[in-house]
Amino acid sequence: MLLWTIVGCLTVVALLPVLWPLLARRVAASDQINAESDPLVAVYRDRRREIERERDAGRLSADEASAAIDELVAQMARELPEQAAATTISQPARSTLAARIAALAIAIIVPSLSFLVYQTVGAPELATGEMALGDGEIDEHKLDQMIADLERRVRGNADDTEAWMMLAGARKFRGRLAEANEAFEEVLRRTAPNARLLAEFAESLAITRDGRFDGRPMALLEQALRLDPDDPKAVALMGAAQFQAGNLQAARVHLKRLLDSMPAEQPQRDALRDVLARIDAQLEASGSRDSAPGATAAAPSEAVTGEIAIDPQLAAQASSARTLFVTARSATGPRVPLAVLRVDNPSLPRVFRLDDSLAMDTARRLSSADQLIIEVRLSRSGNALREPGDLISEPVAARPGQSGLKLRIDRVVQP
Repeated sequence: MLLWTIVGCLTVVALLPVLWPLLARRVAASDQINAESDPLVAVYRDRRREIERERDAGRLSADEASAAIDELVAQMARELPEQAAATTISQPARSTLAARIAALAIAIIVPSLSFLVYQTVGAPELATGEMALGDGEIDEHKLDQMIADLERRVRGNADDTEAWMMLAGARKFRGRLAEANEAFEEVLRRTAPNARLLAEFAESLAITRDGRFDGRPMALLEQALRLDPDDPKAVALMGAAQFQAGNLQAARVHLKRLLDSMPAEQPQRDALRDVLARIDAQLEASGSRDSAPGATAAAPSEAVTGEIAIDPQLAAQASSARTLFVTARSATGPRVPLAVLRVDNPSLPRVFRLDDSLAMDTARRLSSADQLIIEVRLSRSGNALREPGDLISEPVAARPGQSGLKLRIDRVVQP
């Protein structure tokens, strides 16, 4: 069996053990909640084992087992009990639902991105390896052997970034999270990160910290969203992190954005709608449904939106570009950007949106400027700094909240 298929199976099989500590965690929760949740968790655990037995016996294919576990996760997210609504949001209730959001984020993202290691690493040449004894049956010994081989590879060449990336992903799949975190650190020392890599690291750190996102995991998610505000895993985990921190409006913005981006047929949509409904109920109970803290409310109304096109004469050069950067800077202040949107492997034409969620510095927000200069750059290297050969647009003046901008990439940066 191709390694792509095995990694997909490993991802789904490994999913619920990752979810259980997040879903089962109760910080100072009532005895009633614990009494209700423990039997329910046991039921789901037994059902998962039954699915695995059916798969191992050949009565379910690997795809059928994966689909059954996906549905089980969605059902679990819907049915785990919550504290009754109150006029004030207690810390136990906040922690409980935050755990559910985090678990739902993993449930939504992991099965749909079953080839995560290879998307992150970009090493499809490894997909010809064999790790299975039969259809749907995973040889954990061979997975451990793969990890050992990668460990020898990085010992022989500590600067092998690709091997460090694969090792981080493989250790995480295997549940060796502390070691995975060490490998993620090695990756970040050696290469410019992308949003998915940062989100994976943030998730791994949070799980090892009993599901807490404060501190380093939150910082990693903020960095991830600056690089790619549309990365679904980063958006989902930031929703969980913001809810856990008590920022209900911010959590709702991120989770609604995730819901809007999900395909209509994705089964987890109902579970996510349920989470959003619970957040809305808590916002209404606290009297803050229509008031967002800080920049969260300002971001939608102060966003700058428009469309990016490419000069046909540069289309061939644009096809080799790795990264699109859209920047907004103050027309009168320093040239340091106020907000940056980064899109890897972009297609053109495309629409764009810049708002305070993309701020480089929370003390210098796009919405605080009177006039803005918007620019677009296509980079072959992915470097944040302009380089000869990059394709750029003419700078366009705008104001916060302006829509309908037209930017045309029609120039080449000269040496």
